[in-house]
Amino acid sequence: MRLKSNMDLDMLNMFVIAGGTLAIPILAFVASFLLWPSALIRIYYWYWRRALGMQVRYANYDDYQFCYSYRGRPGYRPSILMLHGFSAHKDMWLSIVKFLPKNLHLICVDMPGHEGTTRSDLDDYSISGQAKRIHQVKLHHHITSAEGCGAVRDWACKGHGDMRDAKPCESALCGSLPPCPGSQSQQPQAFELNFSNDLTPCCCFLSPNNAPSAPCQFVECIKLNKKPFHLVGTSMGGNVAGVYAAQYPEDICSLTLICPAGLPSTTDSKFIKQLRELQESKRIDRIPLIPSTPEEMADMLKLCSYVRFKVPQQILQGLVDVRIPHNEFYRKLFLEIVDEKSRHSLHENMSKIKAPTQVIWGKQDQVLDVSGASVLAGAIPDCHVYILENCGHSVVVERPRKTANLILEFLALLHSIDNNKKQA
Repeated sequence: MRLKSNMDLDMLNMFVIAGGTLAIPILAFVASFLLWPSALIRIYYWYWRRALGMQVRYANYDDYQFCYSYRGRPGYRPSILMLHGFSAHKDMWLSIVKFLPKNLHLICVDMPGHEGTTRSDLDDYSISGQAKRIHQVKLHHHITSAEGCGAVRDWACKGHGDMRDAKPCESALCGSLPPCPGSQSQQPQAFELNFSNDLTPCCCFLSPNNAPSAPCQFVECIKLNKKPFHLVGTSMGGNVAGVYAAQYPEDICSLTLICPAGLPSTTDSKFIKQLRELQESKRIDRIPLIPSTPEEMADMLKLCSYVRFKVPQQILQGLVDVRIPHNEFYRKLFLEIVDEKSRHSLHENMSKIKAPTQVIWGKQDQVLDVSGASVLAGAIPDCHVYILENCGHSVVVERPRKTANLILEFLALLHSIDNNKKQA
């Protein structure tokens, strides 16, 4: 009898310990949800990136840093670079990434000033300024071997300029390099050798020829320049993507614009009407896309989405808490991109877009009127338009599977057309 009593007591203790062990993470989750909802949101994105195999990396040059996430490696299909919208971040694409093949090379970048990418008061945040920032930066090359010097020679032979600002290297390994293959006119000048007073390695660079510091594309830094890539942009990011495609056509093979900004429309959207009312009442500081309270956040979600999501109050608070430290920058950025210089940037550049283009738009978009799709279709020669029923401005969130499928079908169509041309 005593033995049975001891066994019952041991079992009871085991259940108490097990229950306590389970209670700790449950209580921690509840506490996070109630007290630190913003931390829970960050954990959510971290977990989702990890589950989908997206890895976060940084591209640094001089004092500027781009943060991006990627998955897969370059293959026979074009790599895909994704540009997010105003006040968003690279993780907004995760809902689409979920429905894209894991062997597809994907890159989601934080736009200038957003999330992990450098924010500077000296930066040009106009649409053309952002396109230039993504396209062209100054990159210093570290040369640590004779092969490295040869690589810089090959790089210079491609017409990228001289290497006057090269970082310290073992310059004794350099010296006069052979001319560029196939062209005497492109022969780079000899590498000069410099040593400091204590004979430590110093700079190895091309002779001065009054050229600027060596420019390098961001896409080159992340190895997207091996062949043209597919560029995707939504809202503000769509505006930037369209301008990028027009200004740097050699970089891309095709383009997807999702509810892009930068276009005039024949019909004012609800958002544009709200802005006009705020401007007339001199309350332009209350921009609907920059919420500072849970109630304003709920209103913004209703404005951006046709689908009505039931979001708990604590999650709304967490979303606001994440954004509030950045709201001053968002206001500055918003005023920059609605300024005359940027307001219709895509419209001013769309006739220069030569790449096959896909336009996806939510029919019930209350931020940017769907009539913009017909504007693009009339200006871009090879333009494929898809209007999604029962969908608002947040196409990526509302219809992720459909959007992913449309992108894949578009790329497959282009691949098929390309193969037919080769066989003809």
